[in-house]
Amino acid sequence: MNENKDILLTLRCTNKLCIKMLGKVNNRGILITESSRSGSWIKTEMEVGVVECKKCGNRVEWSAQNNFHPVAKTVPVQINKRNGGT
Repeated sequence: MNENKDILLTLRCTNKLCIKMLGKVNNRGILITESSRSGSWIKTEMEVGVVECKKCGNRVEWSAQNNFHPVAKTVPVQINKRNGGT
């Protein structure tokens, strides 16, 4: 299974001045983060947890059940038609 095909969206810092990428979310709602420690890359997968932005220090909570909706929710657009008007 190709991991890149499973990625549906990117989680970014919620600070509008920062917007650093914090991780990626796969099709199961699992947040995948990567960080380097002592020159080695560490990959973390979480369903529930807190991610701290290394750029600004902002903390973003993640819950696969509460934050992830695999089916996009659409709002129907209502079109108002005028009768006999221009």
